[in-house]
Parts: sequence; C-alpha cells; structure tokens
Amino acid sequence: MQRAMTVGELCRMREEEGAAPLDGMWYLGCTTTHIYCRPTCTAHVNPQNLTVFPSAAAAEAAGFRPCLRCHPENAPRMPVVAGDAAAALASLIEENLAAPDCLNTALAALHLDTQGAAEVGARFAALFGTTPQHYLETARRLLAKALLSGAGLPPSAVSTACGYANQRELERDFAEHYRLGLDRLAPRRGPAAYTLALGYRKPYRFDLLMDFLAFRAIQGVEVVEGGRYARTCTFGGDVGWVTVEDNPEKSRILLSVSDSLVPHIARIAAKARRLFDTDCAPRDVAAALGGFHAQVDRRFDIAGVRLPCSFGALEMAVRAILGQQITVKAANTLAGRVAARFGIPCPTPIDGLEAVFPPPAAFASDEAVNALGEMGIIGRRAQAIRLLAEKLGDGSLELNVGCSEQESLRALVALDGIGPWTAHYLLMRACHHTDGFPAADYGVKLAFPGLTPKEIERASQAWRPYRSYAVMSLWCAPHA
Repeated sequence: MQRAMTVGELCRMREEEGAAPLDGMWYLGCTTTHIYCRPTCTAHVNPQNLTVFPSAAAAEAAGFRPCLRCHPENAPRMPVVAGDAAAALASLIEENLAAPDCLNTALAALHLDTQGAAEVGARFAALFGTTPQHYLETARRLLAKALLSGAGLPPSAVSTACGYANQRELERDFAEHYRLGLDRLAPRRGPAAYTLALGYRKPYRFDLLMDFLAFRAIQGVEVVEGGRYARTCTFGGDVGWVTVEDNPEKSRILLSVSDSLVPHIARIAAKARRLFDTDCAPRDVAAALGGFHAQVDRRFDIAGVRLPCSFGALEMAVRAILGQQITVKAANTLAGRVAARFGIPCPTPIDGLEAVFPPPAAFASDEAVNALGEMGIIGRRAQAIRLLAEKLGDGSLELNVGCSEQESLRALVALDGIGPWTAHYLLMRACHHTDGFPAADYGVKLAFPGLTPKEIERASQAWRPYRSYAVMSLWCAPHA
C-alpha cells in the first residue's frame, strides 16, 4: 500500500470500503484536541481538523495522545509480509519490549550488515513515518496502557512487563506524553484477570483457524474446546498457560495469561498475534490471490483465511517430523508422549494441559535418541529431531520472524530426514513466512489436476508474496 495519504483519500476509502481494512494501517489525529484515533473510531470530528499518520508511533512523535474511546493500543499491527525486514523489525521490537536492550535485540535478529541496516532504516521511516526508537517508545507506552486499562495489572507489574526501569519511570512517561495519571486508566468494571485484547481486520475466519489448530493439537500441551484455544508455554524459566478466545463484536481476540507469565506478556502477545494471524490484511491477500482463485474450485475462495504461526519453532519442527508417513491423529498422540517424557510438568486449572513442550537441550543426546526409539520413533526421525534441536539450540539454524527464508530453507533440506515439504511447512508455521509454497503437497496437487509440481510452482509465482494463504485455503476448505 502507498505510504502517503491525504485526509480526503482516507475518508473516501472509509466510505467506499469501510474502516476495517484500514484499521492499524493508518491513524487520524485531531489538530484541535491533539488526540489520535483508529479509522474505526465512532467519534465525530470535522475532517478539516484531521491529519493522517501511518502509525501510532508517528502520531505520538508529533505530540498526539491515544483516544480513550477507540483504544489504538488494541489495533492490529502492520502485517509482516515475506521479504519486508522493516515490518519484521517492528514486530520484533514489540516482542522484545521487556528486554534490557530491546532495539538492539530486535536488530540483531535480522543479521543486517551496515548497508542492510541503512536500507531497513529508510524503509522503516517510509512505512511507519518515524524511527525505530520512537516506535519502541510508543509500543512500550501502548502496551502499558492496555495492561493498565484492560488487564487489571498493578502498575509495578506493568512497568516490569513493558520494560520500564521501575514504576516511577512509567508514571513520568505517562504524565509527560499522555498527561494522564495511572489511576485514570484503572478498569471500570473490575479487572479482567490478565486479559489483553488483540485487534484484527475483518473478514476473519476464526472458526477455520480453530478447526485447523484442533486437528493438530499436541496432547497435554494444547487444548481446543468450546471456542477456546489453550496451551502451556515457558519463557525465561517461568512456566504457565495461556488461553485465546474470539470477540467478534469488537473484531479482536482476547488473550489471557497465568500469573507466572505476566512478566513475559509482550512476548506472548507477539506470538499470539502470529498464531492467530491478527495482523493479516485480508484485502491485500485477496488481491494477490485473484489468479489463484480463478484457477481452482470455488470452495477454495475463502475470504478471511489465516496463516497460523506456532508458539515455538522446535515444537512445530518435532511435530512435523513425527507426522511424516503417519496420520495427523497419530502424530498428535506421539507428540504428546514426547512432551510428557521430555517436557516440563505444568499443573494448570485447564483439563488436558499437563506439560510444556521440551526445550532443545532435552533432545541433544544419545540417551534422548534411544528414548525416542523406545517410543516407536524410527532411528532416522529420532536423529533428525536431535540434529534440528542442536542447531536451533546453538543458533546455527534460525526459524523465527525476520530470519532469511532462503537460508533457513537451504539449511533445513540439508538435514537428513527433512524434505522439501517439511521445510516449506516449517517456514510457514514456525516463521510465519507468507510466501511458502510446497508445490508437491498432496492437497496442492489435487487442486491443480493435470499439472506437475513444477508447473504448479511456475503458476504460483503470480501469487507472491501471499502463496502461504493459497495453501491454507486448500488445507482449510470444506470438502466437496
């Protein structure tokens, strides 16, 4: 999307297409109140008093404060599309807000040389209208605002979770930039037990996403029931659980975390956004996949389909390796046994959640390979799990947002036991790579009768950089 827009252009788009596709992509600042809003805000303001910003950070850098009605902190973020290192940097900044050196941590994950860093900096300024440092400061304040006003967290816990040095620094920041005391943001109806709202753009097929996750849930680690996704996880040595539910009336999902994981809520929120793909821009995906929809059966034209990333690269990789040549249900059961044998016990109040999936070190030994063999996992796959765990553990293989997809793909297929299908699947589900395309996948081949995988691959070039959504449409579509 062009990153320059007048008020008139934005208002016309709101009238013609509705505000949902614009949510989180643009912000409107009122020059008389110095308050900025989401395009979906219901406040009535004279268009002559409005100015447009490409991000909340740009609005705050210009001296505007967030609206207390439409809650810009809950808006979906800019989508991270394959090859866009600037958008990946913004996502990594939000994920690492609690880190002592957040910006350098995020930059280090991109492995940029001097020229690359300069190019990403220029792209960042064009995309977000401000610097990465200003983006970081705004993201920190907005997360704090969300936790204070919606999650019912005490200020001391909020300051820690958002990366402030202490509560006094948080209070000074809000007084200076928002002209608000922290008491003004206390929940009106009582605390919502550590629940954070994460907005999305409609259309949003939460039902298909939940069906996809339920079909692949690892026993003991994940539970999908009654419209709620629940799982165990660990961060910084703390173990706990999270749940996610849909709130379609307000176009958002609701993320809840256990007490033990509150200090890590920035990282958990970033992972939840990717798992439930809340930052997807459906309008852009539909436009890119026009040629795909013209070639396949109509049932594969699914408005609002999403690409679910995983909470952990190793978890997804082990699950994918175990799933080779066996049914999905059998792989779920086997992965659950692996989690019970090698994982971390995690008592929870949620039936079916019992253990955190093992860390890489748990698989990096001959004893672990032998134990996997005793569980019925053939030697080649057990060795593949060990190799992959060792490489993820020592950093020689990276499967995360911002990594080089081509380098990771080459590294994966070089491992004995990892074929092209598994490698592409891991890029899609572990890295949230929007342009993955396993052309030899059974479901993909069925959708293009008479074409070879090479011919399908050539045809798919026109659907970049959203080919992963084409694949998800094929995997999630109802049967004929």
